[in-house]
Amino acid sequence: MVMQLGTTPSANVEINGEVSIETRYILGDFLLYLDDTLYIDEEPTTSYVKQWEKTISTLSPSPTTIRTSFAIRNQFSGKTTSARIYKNGIAFGTARTSGDDQDFDTFEEDLIFEEGDTFEIWVKSSYASSDTELKNIKILGDARTGSVPIDLEDV
Repeated sequence: MVMQLGTTPSANVEINGEVSIETRYILGDFLLYLDDTLYIDEEPTTSYVKQWEKTISTLSPSPTTIRTSFAIRNQFSGKTTSARIYKNGIAFGTARTSGDDQDFDTFEEDLIFEEGDTFEIWVKSSYASSDTELKNIKILGDARTGSVPIDLEDV
């Protein structure tokens, strides 16, 4: 399920579609975007591969810092999954590595994006035949009345 959330009484929520959010935001922990789909890389490698990608079609102000969050794990005990945020095909965020206990580990990072950028999450496994999992991709902010802060589109 993919959701973009707003702060108006109607909640401006649409699942698997585009939504114009009538708010402005600064860094914070208010949920602006959620993709809780479970993405499984069934052909894992020990090199980074793109597992998720969206284009930032609207961002106000642009450029601005957004808080990003995602959860990763490896399907096999004793193996780890690493993930990193890329912007426009270039490594951008901090490389993150899950524990080897099969629990999902969640990571947050504040990064600067602007309209037209691609927001990508690349993953790799510590062992070439153990599947990686990615879920709960979020964009967080502090809602303020104003203009449209962010819209993401499929690439």
